[in-house]
Amino acid sequence: MRTKCVRALAYLPISVILFFAFVYAVYALPVTTISFHGVDVTIEITFPEEAHPTESITHNVTITSNTAVTLRNFTVVIEASVNSSRQEIFYAQDTFSKPLPTSYSLPILLPQETNVTLQCFIYVNTTQSADYLFCEFYSTHVRTLSFNELLSEYNTISSKYTTLIANYQTLTNQYNELLADHTSLLADYRTLLNEHDELSLNYSRLITDYGALQSENNELFANSSTLMSDFETLVSQHNQLLTDYNDRVAAYDSLLRSNENLTNEHNTLNSNYNLLLDDYNTLQTDYDLLNSTRHNLQAEYNSLQNVYNALNSTYTNLQTEVVDLQERIGFFENALDINRILLFIFAISTGVLVLVIFYVKRRWRARIYRFLKSIAAKLDFFKFQISKDSRILDCGFSNIMSSRNLIILISNHN
Repeated sequence: MRTKCVRALAYLPISVILFFAFVYAVYALPVTTISFHGVDVTIEITFPEEAHPTESITHNVTITSNTAVTLRNFTVVIEASVNSSRQEIFYAQDTFSKPLPTSYSLPILLPQETNVTLQCFIYVNTTQSADYLFCEFYSTHVRTLSFNELLSEYNTISSKYTTLIANYQTLTNQYNELLADHTSLLADYRTLLNEHDELSLNYSRLITDYGALQSENNELFANSSTLMSDFETLVSQHNQLLTDYNDRVAAYDSLLRSNENLTNEHNTLNSNYNLLLDDYNTLQTDYDLLNSTRHNLQAEYNSLQNVYNALNSTYTNLQTEVVDLQERIGFFENALDINRILLFIFAISTGVLVLVIFYVKRRWRARIYRFLKSIAAKLDFFKFQISKDSRILDCGFSNIMSSRNLIILISNHN
């Protein structure tokens, strides 16, 4: 790459010299303009008045119109005398439709042995008319340079060459300076390029690491959001649990105080219960004695009941017989005295039996009723004391009350 740059810079002064020579040879000549008009179209041609063989010249053609016209065909033919023979040195044709105005630049390279005026032929056809506008004219005069002209040209070019050589030397010095600067800059460039490669590699690594960190950051941010939401939920639950805990502590303190009060009451009731239990045991003993007495009395009562039942049966039979006797009264009117006697006997027997039963019942019933009434009074007082101290002993006294009711029922039955 460096060799190519040096070679290009070496060719630069020669290229500059040739460029100036070409400019002098071409653009120093005067320029001529001619025009043609027909079928509502105007053609203007500009060309140099004089040229020399092997030069490249240009003919500029401009086609205009006063109305809206479209160009359909444009043809140019240029002929010249080369080696004493007529030859066509340029031909161009454009058949694409173009709206006017339009312009053409015709580059013409002159052959080596051209030495006469160029003869040009132009054909133009538009949409305005089916006829062609034909133009024929002589343009640039081509001739070889004379010795004096060449000498003058040489002197001019030589002076310019000297100037260009001086300029070239200046440019060479500048080039050497620039080359040294270029060498230094190239070394710096290579150093910077190596650093750039290292930085690019580091940058690629950093980009990769940044992407990984960004992905981890996004995950951590998502996890942080989730954790923050969970934390807020836990804080809310903690506050709720703390409130519940305080309520439970207050309830526990209240229950503890209630438990202490109930414990004290239980101890008091337990002591009263023990006292009452002793009384109950005493009463239970008395009750057992009374119950055994009651069983004995019940046995006697059952025997008396059997006697009563027998007497009642006898009374029923006697009543049946009385009925039979009353039926016989109608048949035995003469036996009235006998019936009266029997009826009197029956009445006396019945009265005696009733008196005996009444006496027996009255005697034993009064004694049993007084005894059971005293036991019922003691049981009422015992129940009143127990119900006053506590409700815990109600179950135990239910048995006592059932016994009391049984005693009262028996006494009422008797």
